[in-house]
Amino acid sequence: MLGLGVVLSFSTFSGFEAAATLGEESRQPRRLIPPAIAASLAVVAVFTIGATAVVTNAYPGVNQLSAAAVPLVTVTGKSWPAGWEP
Repeated sequence: MLGLGVVLSFSTFSGFEAAATLGEESRQPRRLIPPAIAASLAVVAVFTIGATAVVTNAYPGVNQLSAAAVPLVTVTGKSWPAGWEP
């Protein structure tokens, strides 16, 4: 289970380097691309940490999280405001 988490975390961050291939289409690639890569990495990191924190805090224990058939649907049901159910 830990290996799957590592793989998903790594694959979440892959792809941000694709911005470097757009250097030929930019007017000032040496000035614009490094901040763009850093910003995209920061956005993905904040989203991943936030989603992980929500899922981990929604369950009181690891056993309940691993026993849930569809953990994210259960978390959505617990944390969604009343009357806003999808």
